[in-house]
Amino acid sequence: MFILAVKLFDEPFDIEKGITFCFIWGALVIFISDMVLQRQRQHVATKKTAAKA
Repeated sequence: MFILAVKLFDEPFDIEKGITFCFIWGALVIFISDMVLQRQRQHVATKKTAAKA
């Protein structure tokens, strides 16, 4: 959608929008990676408690 807006519809894209775009995608990467790491830790902890039982 982003490329479509900029290329096809000639939406203005300046440095401020570029910085904002990078911040938003960076935040999404951090959020998703934290979610994945948390789930992996939870899975490992569940395996350890099941092995003790």
